[in-house]
Amino acid sequence: SYGAGRSLLVSVDLPVSARVVEASADRPCLVAGVALDPAVVGELMADGALPPGPPSRGLDVSPLEPALLDALAR
Repeated sequence: SYGAGRSLLVSVDLPVSARVVEASADRPCLVAGVALDPAVVGELMADGALPPGPPSRGLDVSPLEPALLDALAR
């Protein structure tokens, strides 16, 4: 499930509505959006620059990598 320490990847355009139900100065809610160009991602995959992964759906929730969290927090 989605929550603290998790990331949400959405690979299809979907209408989304969300709300923060718990946050404080000590435990803030961090939200970041990154738009990727599908053509560039396709080129990287075709060139072998991205490792193949298992088949996935249009949405994925996974643990947030500590290095990414560190970069976002800076």
